[in-house]
Amino acid sequence: MKIIYTDFETASDVDISLGPTAYVRGKGFKAESVAWAVNGGRVCYTREFSKVPAPIAQAMTQDHCFVAHNSDFDRAVFHRVFKSHRKSEWIDTAALCRYFSVPASLDGAAAYFGLGQKLEAGKAILKKLREGVPLEKAEQKELEQYNKQDVTLLRSLYGIFQSRYMDPFARSMLDMIDRMNKSGIVVNKGRAQSLLAVILTEKDRFRALSEKSFGVYGKDKKPVACSADQVKKYLAKAGHSVDSIAEKELEDFLTEQGAKLPKKCLELISFYREIQSRGADKLKLIVENDLSAVHDSSVFYGTHTGRPAGGGINLLNVKRSSQGDDERPFAQAVKRIQKTAQRGERVKRLSSLLWACLEPDYGKIMVRSDLSAIEPRVGAWLRDDLATLEIYRQADAGTGKDEYTIFGDSMNFPKEISRNLSKIVILAACYGMGPPRLRAQIRSYGMPDPGETEAARILEGYHRRNPSVKRVWFNLIKEAVRTIETGAAGFVHNVGFRRTYIGREGLAVVLPSGRVKHYADVRVETSGSKGWKTFSYLNARKGFRETAKPGGLYENLVQAIAFDVSVEKALKIQPFAPVKLIIHDELNVSTEPKQVERIKKIMRAPVPWLPGMPVNSKTVVCSSFHKGDVIK
Repeated sequence: MKIIYTDFETASDVDISLGPTAYVRGKGFKAESVAWAVNGGRVCYTREFSKVPAPIAQAMTQDHCFVAHNSDFDRAVFHRVFKSHRKSEWIDTAALCRYFSVPASLDGAAAYFGLGQKLEAGKAILKKLREGVPLEKAEQKELEQYNKQDVTLLRSLYGIFQSRYMDPFARSMLDMIDRMNKSGIVVNKGRAQSLLAVILTEKDRFRALSEKSFGVYGKDKKPVACSADQVKKYLAKAGHSVDSIAEKELEDFLTEQGAKLPKKCLELISFYREIQSRGADKLKLIVENDLSAVHDSSVFYGTHTGRPAGGGINLLNVKRSSQGDDERPFAQAVKRIQKTAQRGERVKRLSSLLWACLEPDYGKIMVRSDLSAIEPRVGAWLRDDLATLEIYRQADAGTGKDEYTIFGDSMNFPKEISRNLSKIVILAACYGMGPPRLRAQIRSYGMPDPGETEAARILEGYHRRNPSVKRVWFNLIKEAVRTIETGAAGFVHNVGFRRTYIGREGLAVVLPSGRVKHYADVRVETSGSKGWKTFSYLNARKGFRETAKPGGLYENLVQAIAFDVSVEKALKIQPFAPVKLIIHDELNVSTEPKQVERIKKIMRAPVPWLPGMPVNSKTVVCSSFHKGDVIK
């Protein structure tokens, strides 16, 4: 087989953050250079794109595959500049890095495996090209060296992975996500433009009020919007020092200290939250770039559980409103927010209506189907909690209450929030959260803060009724440590463990689906007051080492298995109806009305590799991703 290693350097008037599909379609897109090598041959280079370079064209006449780092990008560029639509296999070394849990950037992977460092000078040259600045002769030579070095590193990196294979389930997941990304999600341009106009008007109004109330002026003597530094200074004057006022940290701070703050501080913070809210950024990108569809929304193995991360215009972190805005028709939802939302929340809630601007393919309907309580069910199955599984089985059949209702009743939660509060508590308790994190979770859903003592009582109440949870925590870590120390494969609680070596010592966890989760650069450590053993690993996505905590490892595996259930369903649906997006346990499918019942049947069917676990789902038919556009 001919292996073609390739790397492009490009420029475009469209930001790469929109994804490769939008990037290469930009009017100002230009391929600056390409470097390549075939098998072990010399690395070649050109800035000429009138035709496919002869060595590549020759290799493509034989059994071949392309290898690239972030191959979605290089494949899109290749087809754009060479006008080639021939189907070829593309192998993505960045996807392999994420799969094996090592740094996914080319320079990060090269450093991890000791392959050398990328040339820093090349980055400055690329910046000049993207700004349209012509290169000097010496800079052109540097560009060539930079481009060719990337291919050299790429070939060395692939050599490390070449004898290590991605498991079949993960491979199917990769292909599915690739099809999702290329399919794209249709944008209702009219809605997007009208929603953005409302949001920008609100921002301008709050900016003017802020300038009038606080008299904040810049160097040019013109009023400017309140900044993070200004907020911090006001808080410091009030006797409150904060390191960060990012959204989550600010929310927690206001919950803890808001009652003690002067009115003026609270007023400034509310202005800041409206003006600086970044929730509308994605909508602005869609409108300003005149996008008719959003592509490349999911990154394979983008999280440590194996779930995708958001790519391109990151839709996965656009939260639906927790206040029921998305349960109303679009126009009504906009008016309701404008009328009822408190200052500090209006822009955020309006931004969540981005979902109403995303639609199924022309002439199709949107089927949104989410797996019911999939994580608690998987958790019960993982720890062989037959009693809890039976509760879900009876609830599905309509002959009994579900776990959320039963627990809420046992704890005497307020009736109006009992079920939703139980959902939060059960996952928090199972995943080892303490009272502070539980309180933060509860607050994030707009529920009253229970306080430290009550939060501790609630968690204790759950563990008293479910002793198997803590037992499985320590059994999983014990087996992982034993495998790392002895090298002997193990099996406990329906998952397998084996030691691996990919540049450094690693741990592979085989999930019931057959998918393998990797922990890289593992080290056995002693933790806790009693000196129990655990292990640490490199969290390459966050860039630091992390110690496996009892509840944390359990959470990691439960979420991974739960996502595999979503993938299993998507793989069965995708051949006859395009899956547009998977959001945790929810599938969004563009299809014909006649396929709805077929989708429902698949979503409720048992999973063969989770024997004995009841599966249920809730399915709605909509005209968009927005809950308020439900088709009766």
